[in-house]
Amino acid sequence: METAFERVHRAALLGKLTTVDRLIIHGHLRSFWFRGAFWRFLDRQGLWIKDFGKYVHDATEKLKAHAERMAEGSGRPFIYQDRVVRGKDDLARAIAKRDGVTQGLVCVLSTLEPATCFAVVQGRIVPRLRKCLHFYFYLIDHELGFMHVRL
Repeated sequence: METAFERVHRAALLGKLTTVDRLIIHGHLRSFWFRGAFWRFLDRQGLWIKDFGKYVHDATEKLKAHAERMAEGSGRPFIYQDRVVRGKDDLARAIAKRDGVTQGLVCVLSTLEPATCFAVVQGRIVPRLRKCLHFYFYLIDHELGFMHVRL
């Protein structure tokens, strides 16, 4: 998209240099991080602490099934990597090139990676670093270009 500056000086411009190569938006569900918030969440879900593990497992399975349906519905691959593999961006770019994808979903990659999550320890829910299933939705947006969303 041409800026006002570029329109005014079009005849004198030889090119355009854009220096931003990556925009990272990082977020958390902040409502879980104040004292007593998780107990309130469990109560709203109608869960006992003993049911927390099953609840998390079921939620993960629902998310995984949804990610697989998205990939399948778009005719794109869903790839589980059994170990952390560096170069996921490179793999997704290679898939896009191989399949001629220029817009939309390229692929969904899934892998276990360390993350801060919640665990039940001696009857309490505490933050804990452990391996969690992550999903990388790689896509090509017509305005933003090649990108991914990690869940």
